[in-house]
Formats: sequence, C-alpha cells, structure tokens
Amino acid sequence: MTPRGAAMQHNLNLVGQKIAEFRHQRRQTHEELAAKLQLLGCKITSQILAKIETGRSIVTDAQIVFFLEVFNIAVEDLFPLKSQSGNRTVLLAKKCMTPALCKGCFEKNAEPWCSRKSSV
Repeated sequence: MTPRGAAMQHNLNLVGQKIAEFRHQRRQTHEELAAKLQLLGCKITSQILAKIETGRSIVTDAQIVFFLEVFNIAVEDLFPLKSQSGNRTVLLAKKCMTPALCKGCFEKNAEPWCSRKSSV
C-alpha cells in the first residue's frame, strides 16, 4: 500500500509496454488475455495485467514464460534492447556480430547474444 501523498512508481518492469503492444496487435482485451493465461495455468487477473502493462507491477519469471507461450514469441521479442536507468541508457542484449572473438557472449537457443556494449 502506498502512503497517502507518496508518488506511485510506474517503472517496476521492462516488459509491460511490449506486453501491451502484443495484446493490442491481437486485438485482445485485458480480460481476454488474462483468461488465456489462466487456461495455461498462470494465476493472473485483468487488473494485474493492466498494472504490468503500465509498469505499476513487477513481472515474475514464471509470468514471462506464460506471456512468451500465449503470444508465441521469443524472449528477445519481449525485452527492449535498451533501458533507461536513471540518467543513463543500458544496453540489455544484442546479437553479437563476431561471436568467435567476443568474450562477452553467451549461447541463447544456439544463437550468440552479447552482454557487452560492443562486440570486438
């Protein structure tokens, strides 16, 4: 519960805006998407979904898996490539162009992804 007069946070997750975009592309209401997620076993309501989309709620890793399944998308489709953190921009991940030379890469579904700002 937020104390009276305190500002409510609207940046509690990185994926809410993308979830909203995917829902709108499919012309689904919050209620329709929540029902599909519930059929898969996700314990979510349309109210929680609305809070996730507006950044007023965190998203669990389990919920992310359900979103990936219901939208039939890859994890990299859900996360933005860049995130604003305070007054700086953080590069979250990008496909590495030179995986054989880069020591900052890790394998993701047999595709190299780079966790460094630039690939050498």
